[in-house]
Formats: sequence, structure tokens, C-alpha cells
Amino acid sequence: MKEIEKMLEVYEQTKSIRKTAKIMKCSKNTIKAWIRKLVNQPDIPLVKIVKRKKVTMNHRSIPSSIEERIIRMLKADKEKHKVLRIKNSKILSVLRKDGIVISKSSVQRIVSAWRKANEPKKEIFIQQEPTKGPACEFDWGYIPLIIQGIALRIPAVFIVLRGSLYRFARIYLRETSQFVLQAHIDFFNQIGGVPDIIRYDNLKTVISNPILGTVNPTFLRFASHYGFSVSACNRGSPEEKGTDEESVGFLRNWVFSLRNTFSSIEEANAYFEENLLELNSKSVYRRVLTPMDGLKSNIDRLHPLPSLSYDNCLQDIRHINQYNQISVEANWYSVPDEYRYPTIHIRLYTDRLELWDERTEKKIAVHQRLFEKGRFSINIFHYLDTLHQKSGALKGSVALQQAHTILQRLFEKYYQSKPKEFIEMLYLIREQDSLSRIAILKNILSQGLVPTRELLINVIRQSPDPVPACFHYDTIPLQVPSPDFHLYDQLISGGKDG
Repeated sequence: MKEIEKMLEVYEQTKSIRKTAKIMKCSKNTIKAWIRKLVNQPDIPLVKIVKRKKVTMNHRSIPSSIEERIIRMLKADKEKHKVLRIKNSKILSVLRKDGIVISKSSVQRIVSAWRKANEPKKEIFIQQEPTKGPACEFDWGYIPLIIQGIALRIPAVFIVLRGSLYRFARIYLRETSQFVLQAHIDFFNQIGGVPDIIRYDNLKTVISNPILGTVNPTFLRFASHYGFSVSACNRGSPEEKGTDEESVGFLRNWVFSLRNTFSSIEEANAYFEENLLELNSKSVYRRVLTPMDGLKSNIDRLHPLPSLSYDNCLQDIRHINQYNQISVEANWYSVPDEYRYPTIHIRLYTDRLELWDERTEKKIAVHQRLFEKGRFSINIFHYLDTLHQKSGALKGSVALQQAHTILQRLFEKYYQSKPKEFIEMLYLIREQDSLSRIAILKNILSQGLVPTRELLINVIRQSPDPVPACFHYDTIPLQVPSPDFHLYDQLISGGKDG
């Protein structure tokens, strides 16, 4: 309104459309148009002339069933964590997978109208300019998942190659230095190389002094082993690695907005990896190549993996208590009773615990690592010599409670009054592959037979049916001449031979 009034004032003073357009820095046609409107409508106030008519857009009609389905997906988000609420692109992907033809703008219009009425607060994102080069960014994030019916806030590592936007992510149960190193090892093995630079925020496991930018000595040895440089962001400046900061929220929502309930961490990681493979194979905005193709095209710019693998374990010595167990991170693990020394050497990995006899340099047992506190990992085969002497202690032992369900059922049904015979059978199962021997027991039980030690020995030592031998006969080089049937004709007609 003010611009139109000023335009008219300048025109009244100059009496020239050309000079007015030059002073107002606009087109002469614009000046002509407004003067024509005012001349043709002298009785109408300027406010009404300037006011624009409301333009209504005619959208293609969307079936109510599709619109209701989109709204149902949005309503389901209210029960989820805010970081897992479904995005427009994910809704569009789900609909198109089901064969529904709908445009992105139609989905945006339906979602925008529903969110405006139900979620008026708007989330703002910061757009980043993609950079090129063999560098990547590392960050931790948290994913609210339901594992075995329990709501958990689980940490996960997110790593992004800046040039190709190839994304790596995996759930880890701890945020300690050992799991940070394991995340790097898994990432390097997946891409088949090592980036030149990796950028971090001020992680204590990586940067020991954020003010001076001092790298943790343990992590510095790891970086030297793989040959990459450590780059730290300034304090309070996460936007310096904005590609990864944006990817944390994007990947978390894209993967887990439709499903956030799993039976185990392993299942959640498998689901995570499957969706990341699909995402890295799709085209990305403002990039010519897909992340997977971009990684392949720049693979020669990565450092090769070192020939010597990095042994990512924590080594220590533990005292063995009267139950022949050791304590590691407030959990208890059994030790084979044939090991007779008061202490034992351990190697703690991210997924397992190994027990070593340093005198013979032999690995004597392996346990799956426990992450809760106050848990027990007791292997019944570690106590066979002791149970042979104290067979009465078998029935109420923790070792039996943690044994395979087939062994528990076998003991309860047949051997409660004969524990020594059961222990003799365990000796036989322990000799080689215990899982294959347990499978044999399961097969015997399914046939309604009582699995005794003698029967188990017979089944184990039973040789398989011999494979029928194939016989090959050489062809005999004989030629049989064709018969002369004229001889029979002479017999019939009474010839000289007849």
C-alpha cells in the first residue's frame, strides 16, 4: 500500500511514467497498470484496489481411504517418542510400496493440514552444504526402542562419509572407549578402507582435553594403527559436523518410525542394517551418484586396511572364588574345574569374554558377555569333575538351571534319581560339539526312547549308510554281421540245401 502511494506521489510530481519507473526502480508497465486502474475506478478507495483476491488452488481429489490411512499413521505417532515420528517421505514410500499412486505434494498437503490442527509447533532444520573428500563424521545418538517389552533408550553410533553421504549406523550397548573403537573397526571393515580424516565433537573417549584439543592416548594409538587423522569440533559448535548431526535424527526416524519393538538387540541391529542398505542404494538430493556408488567411485582415495588386525580387548587377571567363578563388571562367569590355579587371565571383547591359561597360552573357555549387573553365566560342562564327586548338588544347581532346555527336560524326566548316570552322559556330550550331541538327544526323545549313555554312544558311533558304487562296463569291440535271409528262402522253396 505504501509503495503504491509513493508511486502515485512521484508520478504527480514528474508527470512521466519513465521517470517514475526509474525512481521507483520498477517496470514502466507496472506504473502504467496502476495508473490505468486508478483512472478506470476513481470512486473506489485505493485500499480495495490494492487488496488482492484470495486464490484457491484446485487439488486433485484424493480418495478418503488413502487420506484416512495417512491420518492413522500420524495418530499412531502420538504413542511414540518424538524423534521416531514418521516423516512425509516415509509415508510416501510406504504408500507407493503398496501400489498407491499419489504425489509428494498431496501427502505434504494432507500431513500439513493434520499437523497444523494437532501439532502446531514447528520443527526447524538447518540446511548444510555437502563437502567432498575422503573424510567422515562420527557421533553418538539414542534410539528409544522396546526390547522384550521393556522401553529402553539405547545408544547407537552414526558415521557419515561426507563426499558420498554413505551412512553407517549400529546399536552398541555401551559408550565406553572399547565400543567406540569397535564401531570404527566395524565401519572400516564394511567400507573396505579407512578415511583420511574423522571429525568428532568433544567425546571424552576421543578428546581428553577439549580446550587444548588433546587426543586420548588409547585412541591416538588406535588412530595411528589405522592411519587416520583426528579432527575435533570447537566447543559448543556441533554445526561444524552438521552432516552427521542431521543424519542421526534422519536415520533414527526413517528406520524406526514404523517399527520400534524387537525381541533382542541383535534383531534390532539386523533390521537397522537392512534399512541402511536400502537407503544407501537410493539417490540423494544434490548428488549425482547414490551413496553406495559414491563410495565405490572413491574407494581408491581411502587408506587400505592394515594387514594386522587390531585386537580390541581389555586384558586383566581375576581371582577365582569358592564357586569356581570370576567377577567381571559385577557379573559372574564360571571357570572349568580342571583349571587348578587361584587366578586366571581374561580378555574382554565387546561381545564375549575369553578365559586364558597364561602358563600354556591356551584359551580354555568362552562366555557371551553380560551387560546387566548381578547376572550369572554358568556352564554346566565346567563343573563335571566336581559334580561327579557331589552328584547330589546337581538338582538345585544354577548350572543345571542355565543348561540347555533339552538337558533340563532329560534330567527332570529320567535322571532325578540317577544323577551320576546323567553326569556320565554329560561327559560324552562334552567330548566334541555339544550342540550336535544335544541335537541327537532331541531326536532320540522325539522317537519316544529313553536316552541312555549306551544308546547315545551307539547313535554317535553309527556309521552312515554306504553310498552305492557306480559300475562302468567297457564296450566289447565285436561286430555282428547282418544275417542273410535268402538262406531261409531256399529252405522253403526246396533248394539244394533243403
